[in-house]
Amino acid sequence: MTPPPSDLTDQDWFIIGQTPIIAFLLVAAADGKIDKKEANTCADLLTQFSAQQEHPLTAQMMRSALQNMSASMLQLTSSTNPMEALLRVNNLINEKIGGEDATIMKNTVLMMAKKIAEASGGFLGLGNKIDEDEAQALQLLASVFQDDPASSPNLTALPDTPEPTEEESLQWDETKSAFMESLLGAEHDMVMHAMIPFQVGGSLDLYYYPHDIPGTAIATKELSHSPHHGSTNAIFTVYELAMFTRHPLDMEQAKDDTTDFGQAHRNIQTILNPVARYSAEATLNGNETCEFPAEMEGIGGKCLIFDTYKTDEAREFGILVIIEIHRSEMEFARKNSGSALLEKLKAAGHYPYSDMARTPVA
Repeated sequence: MTPPPSDLTDQDWFIIGQTPIIAFLLVAAADGKIDKKEANTCADLLTQFSAQQEHPLTAQMMRSALQNMSASMLQLTSSTNPMEALLRVNNLINEKIGGEDATIMKNTVLMMAKKIAEASGGFLGLGNKIDEDEAQALQLLASVFQDDPASSPNLTALPDTPEPTEEESLQWDETKSAFMESLLGAEHDMVMHAMIPFQVGGSLDLYYYPHDIPGTAIATKELSHSPHHGSTNAIFTVYELAMFTRHPLDMEQAKDDTTDFGQAHRNIQTILNPVARYSAEATLNGNETCEFPAEMEGIGGKCLIFDTYKTDEAREFGILVIIEIHRSEMEFARKNSGSALLEKLKAAGHYPYSDMARTPVA
């Protein structure tokens, strides 16, 4: 192992010290939130790893992480995409340290991340095994640290599509957002951002629209990447997804499954994520139904119907609404037609909501 590089500045060490913090954030936030107990666990592990390290560069990285933990947490959770931050620290370690030393440092961070995921009883006291989201976060860390192009997530352009310029992306986002508001009403000023971005295997960012029909619409904005590339169907060149609940928006209850809005929010979130990913591979049209396989945890057996929201005419962009339905209603739609079921839902006042505490219409 080589001596510590002499050209590493204090700022370099601050960035390198963010490496275990980023790993902690990716794993700890896999369930959608980070609480005080988890932050304390991170501090304890940093103290333990820095004291036990015989490798001087790794020990210094852990000391820097512990010393600057509050500042790093604030920066990484408020203004930085964690995957971009991970690539930045990985590149810095490779360029300014490299070789066996860099491998030891990154492997130690992976070991720490695994200990976080395997923490006794889990962070929420719900068992001691690594769940699917934590395993996904560990895989992302490993693929970046191993510099494996085959397994690393694609963080840039989509296949066979020129990457839009920053100006083009901003213009499309503005145009799309304005059209979504024309359909769903004014957008709420709070967004629920995912710690691991959807485009690299994480969860969707969620956007809220509480000002049109009674209740709340929860929508995506990551399926249509430009006016000509993204999830598409027979009506829309590109589209985003939305689901509705009758419950009024309450962001403080969004993560509380003991509340009505929290339960509705969790249900919508667990449906939107797999449907969004599936929409990139399959054509989902209005009036069609689908059913989640029984083995899918949390959503197995759920039945859905799609509708092109507020239009049947071909458009460049639109909203594909997802409505959870009873099994008897899905069977009715498959026997008669999806449009026949949608008419029944509208006549009964249940359209476009996915709240299931209602009597089936068929």
